[in-house]
Formats: sequence, structure tokens, C-alpha cells
Amino acid sequence: MSEDYLWDRSGPPDPAVARLERTLAPLRWKARTTAVTRSASRGAWRPALAAAALVAVCTALWSHGFRGASTSWEVRSLDGAPAVAGAPVEHGAALAEGEWIETDAASRAHLSRPDVGEVEVGPGSRVRVLASRPREQRLELVRGRIDATIWAPPRLFVVETPAAVAVDLGCAYSLEVDADGAGLLHVRAGWVSLGAGATESIVPAGARCPITPGRGPGVPRFDDAPPALEAALAALEAGRPEALDRALAAARPRDTLSLWHLLPRVAPDARSRVVSALEASVARPPGVSAEAAITLDRAALGAWREALEATWW
Repeated sequence: MSEDYLWDRSGPPDPAVARLERTLAPLRWKARTTAVTRSASRGAWRPALAAAALVAVCTALWSHGFRGASTSWEVRSLDGAPAVAGAPVEHGAALAEGEWIETDAASRAHLSRPDVGEVEVGPGSRVRVLASRPREQRLELVRGRIDATIWAPPRLFVVETPAAVAVDLGCAYSLEVDADGAGLLHVRAGWVSLGAGATESIVPAGARCPITPGRGPGVPRFDDAPPALEAALAALEAGRPEALDRALAAARPRDTLSLWHLLPRVAPDARSRVVSALEASVARPPGVSAEAAITLDRAALGAWREALEATWW
């Protein structure tokens, strides 16, 4: 999707945004508005404002769709012969709590709830509804791929995989899992929290994060990350700590996303090098000491992450 579409409707819209607009059409404000003009200063704010606009759309959709919502997901076939509870999907099918939907190599299915969002189930997938309640929507992806567009409030929609749990912070992402339980999360809009035990990765739009059985979420990296950084992160995740210096040297200011996530994943005696690399891009906020970051003080890491997020957009 062109970023300009969210400003002046020039360029092609993302299909998910187009669907959101159609759903919200009856709620459109009729009053006259002042056109937003382009300016040199707009560039710095455009990504953050676009994200805020998308979150506002998601919240409005949830508020509008929550009324009268059922407790099941509506199901329709997109291709082939997907099955719910072992039976072929027919018109008006529903997926209730505890039921499975499965697709073969030639099948795709569409799940929807007006109070939650839409989920496309890709070929070769097995998905179960673990919970379907007003304040909790929890799916299980055993294998295959889903593409989710969610307008429910943050943390309401959750997807469990064999090696990690994805918590939607809104609004759009894909999640895939292979037969061994390894996977990949890719976020298209908003944020997703990917966790396993005490390990958590916060993945923003335009970034992806690998999932490894036994270790959970890896280090998030942007889609346009330098190849040298990609190679170094893969080596670190494979248990080769000597790759840290290569990762630090290859990182751009925007790649503080990856460096911040490296802090709790490297040996304590290596954290000072990561802190120095972070400081070279974005200064530590007032009140956050290097020692606090090195010892993984939660408040210090949280405050520094908020300062770093400006470079991630």
C-alpha cells in the first residue's frame, strides 16, 4: 500500500484497508473538513500518524462490530475443500470453540467475526479455536499459515503456535509454522508481541521475527535489514556469539530494533558493547543509566525502547 493513500487517497490501497473503509462507510463523518496539505515537515510525522489512523480505524470497527456478535467464527471456502470438524465447509458454516479447521495443499479458507477481524487460513494448515469469548479470542496454529487483519482492542486476539504465542497489538500480520514447529511472524500494520516463557519480541510493522522450537521468538529485524546484519543475527541465533560484533557493525540507526532485542539474549559481559551501539544511534533517556540497561532493569529498558521507537517508524 502507498503511504500517500492514508493521506490523500493517491496510490493503491491495501486490500485490508479497503475492506475497513467499506465497513466504516455508514459511520463516515459528514461535516466539511479542511484538506491536509503536504509540507516538508510532514515527512517526519507521516508514518506515526498513519499508524495512529489505522489504530483508530481498528478501534472504531471493533466498537461498531461488537454489538450482536456471535460466539463463533464465520467460515467460507476460498479455494479447494477446507474442512471444519472433519466435514467440508458449506455455506453458513461456523467454527466454534474447540473445533478445528483444516486445509489441504489446494485449499484456503476465510474466518471472520465482526467484533474481532478476519483471518485467512492458507493451504496445508491446521487451526483450532481455543477460546471464543467477548474478551478473549484465542486460536492455535499447529501448522501452515494464517493472515490476520484484526480490529479488536490490543491483546484480545491471541494465536498459539508450538514454539511461541503471538499477541495482537493491532492490526495486520501473517504467521506461519512448519511441520517441525519452526515459524515466522511478519507484521504488515501495527505491532505484535511474540513470546515464549520469559522471552518476548515486540515486532512493529515492516518487520519479521523467526520462531525456533525450544528457543521461542528470535530477534526481530526489518524487511530491508542489511544482508550483513541478517547473516550475523542468524549466526547469533544459531549459538555463535562471535557474530555479535558483525551485527553491531552492520546495524543502521533503524536497526536499534534488533540491537535492543539482543540485550537480554547475549552474555552479560557482552551487553556493554550492545549498549554502546545503541547509544551511538539514540541517547539514553534521562534517568536511564548504562548499568541499569546492562543489568536488564525492566523500567530502564522500557524507557529506552520508547525513545528508540522513533527510529523504528
